[in-house]
Amino acid sequence: MSKKSTREELEQRIIVLEEELANVRREKEELRENAEMFEDIINGVSMLITYMDCEERYVFVNRAYAEWYGLSRQEVIGKRAADILKPDVYERASQNIKKALSGQHVSYENKVIDKDGRERYVRVNYEPCYRCEEVKGFYTSIVDITENKWAEEALRESESHMKSISDNLPDGMIYQMIAKTDGTRQFTYLSDSVRKLHGISPEEGMADPTLIYSRIHEDDIASLIKAEDEALKTLSTFRMEARVREPSGGIRWSAFSSTPSLMTDGTTRWNGIELVISERKQLEEILKKSEENFRLSLDDSPLGARIVSVKGETIYANQTFLNIYDYKGIEELQAIPAKERYTPESYAEHLARSEKRKQGEFVPSEYEVSIIRKDGEIRHLQVIRKAILWNGQPQFQVLYNDITERKRAEEALRESESKYRDLVKYAPSGIYEVDLETNRFVNVNDVICEYTGYTRDELLNTNLFNLLTEESQKLMAQRLEKLYAGEQIPPSVEYCFRTKGGEFIWAMLNTRYIYKAGKLKGATGISHNINERKRAEEALQKSEERLKSIVS
Repeated sequence: MSKKSTREELEQRIIVLEEELANVRREKEELRENAEMFEDIINGVSMLITYMDCEERYVFVNRAYAEWYGLSRQEVIGKRAADILKPDVYERASQNIKKALSGQHVSYENKVIDKDGRERYVRVNYEPCYRCEEVKGFYTSIVDITENKWAEEALRESESHMKSISDNLPDGMIYQMIAKTDGTRQFTYLSDSVRKLHGISPEEGMADPTLIYSRIHEDDIASLIKAEDEALKTLSTFRMEARVREPSGGIRWSAFSSTPSLMTDGTTRWNGIELVISERKQLEEILKKSEENFRLSLDDSPLGARIVSVKGETIYANQTFLNIYDYKGIEELQAIPAKERYTPESYAEHLARSEKRKQGEFVPSEYEVSIIRKDGEIRHLQVIRKAILWNGQPQFQVLYNDITERKRAEEALRESESKYRDLVKYAPSGIYEVDLETNRFVNVNDVICEYTGYTRDELLNTNLFNLLTEESQKLMAQRLEKLYAGEQIPPSVEYCFRTKGGEFIWAMLNTRYIYKAGKLKGATGISHNINERKRAEEALQKSEERLKSIVS
């Protein structure tokens, strides 16, 4: 009986071993299929991925990495990094490779030459690979950031161009101001010419708006505030002339012009310009006080001057005015129909003003026109019209100030701002600006909207922390705590966001922090979707864990 029992046990043991062997084979086949699937994933991404051993030899490279250097994967595997990389590229990379082999996570940017000889910029990440608590090699992931670099450079050039225009306006200053709901005002931008006009730096003016408002003459400040309020009610362009105290102690005249726009938080943003008009004001005062020498002063005036009748006939024109049109004399002016002296748009406005005057309606005494010179050149003029007595008869004095150059500067500024907005909107990566005092977005481009599934208006009314997972919220809070404590933190960080649809998306953020008066106020940055990289890392980790399980 004992022999039969032993034989049955052996047969049963054989059956169990055969089943275990079949399971091992199945698991081995699954592992092979998973490994092939993982390799297909790695070879399908545009990111350059490698694994090197401690001797800096390639153990694995994906297809994108090999193709970058115009080689096959077989031609790269087994070679050392120094055999594949250009000497200067390897020199910049070698120190970071040593750090990775010492167990450090490394992330840096490098300049390389691709297979076509083109200069490219890449972001390189090294991740040590541990086995039995020893570094056996390191993983490399490389992303081509050339387009981002070009976009950043174009953005810097655009900002520099816009700043150059605003800082070099002759006798002028560009500003942006926020009027808060409590009535207080805060400058958010001041061109560098504020130093000349008000004797302060842009930073000082933005920190304390009273440094500018206190320079408005006490007899004009109430009228200026009232004019701002009236413009706000109708969201119309604000224009005001006021006396301003010079840094030297004197008094000048300035013309303020700005356009209001309501913000979502209830505040009002004013984009404006201040121009020094002291010379014009002085001229008007001279003309007012010097009636005896009125004609002589007109003859010598740097402004174009014309005397017209109620019917619009030209009685007198000074040489400056004739020079503006390139006419030799008043007879030549009178021989050219008004329609041919104006651009079509300005001529239509001229007819509209004439009709209003005939009907007794109000027409502003100061306006702008665009005229056509005899040689065909278009010039832009600022016109001031007022009633006077000329040879004892009621006529109209019309002064012309050539503002063509100013118009061109304003147009250049608008184009620069438009280019800047387009760069942000159409950049291939997510671009954002955050107010760290409220943790709300100030601006986002379309890519950020695509990442999160929210509209721009929804994001501008969303607290940034509400988009982050709990772990990412903790990470952001820790980083902000260090910044407020004056500590340095890496500019790049990875966060996990929750989209509007409930999905999770990983993003790498490269952030520049904004300080005002030494205090952290906000941040701007570029966001890259790294979901594919995260999925590849997760698949690799699972595959390694399964392999370790089988081996053990």
